[in-house]
Amino acid sequence: MATRDTYTMQTWENLPSEETPVSAERLDHIEQGIKNAADKRALKDIYDDYSVNLGRKSGTSAGTFSTALGQGNTASGYCSQSGGADNISSGNRSSTEGHNNTAGGDDSHVEGNGNKILGSYGHGEGYDNKDSSSSYAVHMEGGSNIAEGRISYAHLEGNRNKATGGSYIHLEGASNEMLNPSASSVHMEGYYNKSSGSYSHNEGGNNVLVGNYSHLEGYDNTEQEGSSINHIEGNYNTATGNYNHVEGNSNTANGTGIHVSGLNNKGTGQYQAVYGKYNAENGNAAFIVGGGTSDRERKNIYILDWQGNAIFAGNVQGTYSGRTLSLYGIQMEMESRFNSLVNGIMPAKVFDTKADLDAWLATEGNLDTLSVGQNIYIKETETPDYWWDGEALQVLETDKVVVESLTYDETMAILNATAEEVA
Repeated sequence: MATRDTYTMQTWENLPSEETPVSAERLDHIEQGIKNAADKRALKDIYDDYSVNLGRKSGTSAGTFSTALGQGNTASGYCSQSGGADNISSGNRSSTEGHNNTAGGDDSHVEGNGNKILGSYGHGEGYDNKDSSSSYAVHMEGGSNIAEGRISYAHLEGNRNKATGGSYIHLEGASNEMLNPSASSVHMEGYYNKSSGSYSHNEGGNNVLVGNYSHLEGYDNTEQEGSSINHIEGNYNTATGNYNHVEGNSNTANGTGIHVSGLNNKGTGQYQAVYGKYNAENGNAAFIVGGGTSDRERKNIYILDWQGNAIFAGNVQGTYSGRTLSLYGIQMEMESRFNSLVNGIMPAKVFDTKADLDAWLATEGNLDTLSVGQNIYIKETETPDYWWDGEALQVLETDKVVVESLTYDETMAILNATAEEVA
């Protein structure tokens, strides 16, 4: 460390000696020494006090190599610095500026108004931000943020955020709170969110996260006590258990590995997926599509169980060989064939005119009800009757049956005879 040379006193001799003559040069040298002493520079070097106090007398500089500038400031830490007004730099190598700030931790820096940083390597800027003496490497900016307990490597920014211990904590926004003093690697942003789990991410508003490795985003979502590793997004959703994914509006997952999406759906079966809206709970289903209209009117329009069985609330249609088939049509066909077997005859169809028949055939699904060999009779005269060969209508090679003129017994006799021919 460089030092300044101290002054060596001059030994004066009386006349007639001329070794120490009185001259303007010698008198100027004496005056300069008096000035240096008055400025406390030469004497400070002699007494090993390297602190410097400049400005108003109310500033106090007590630490070695410390500096206090401004009014009412104190720099008591080693190599500390205090500027502005009413600031305290008590930590070694600490620095304050602004008004009414405290830098109590070593290597801390505080600026703004009313901030109190007591932990080492801390940084506070803004107003009324505070950490604890047991904190380490905490950065706070904004207003009224609080870092309590043994907290390290934390970053709080915004307004009224609070972390009670933990490490690697990042809070930003307003009134977010990290509740678990032993949690690690927590990220919260938004407003009024609460987190307790480690390695978690909570963003949005009014979300409550309790488990490790969980992610909540949106607002008013809740992870119930004892749960972990859940992903919730949307609003008013709830997850109870582990490995669940809930998204949408007002949905609930209660179990393990459940995926619920849509509106007001409830998943209660293990590894179950629920979609749609207002489903009816079914813990044995693998896949559910809800189709209800309200919480009181819940229903499922599709269910798939773990044996691969599917239940549909309505009809199911498909295309086969260019034809549209439906489960309802197949059911009707099966019932028709069953009745034919039971009664020993395949019932014929009767139409007033050929135009009526054509209109009936053009209606989707009617062709599916026809059976091979089934007769179709037309009441109008001069119009042939038909039978169905499975692909198209064929003219019935028999005499025209005049349906109106036959009695019941005669009609049944003709139909029985026709059935025997087809067989």
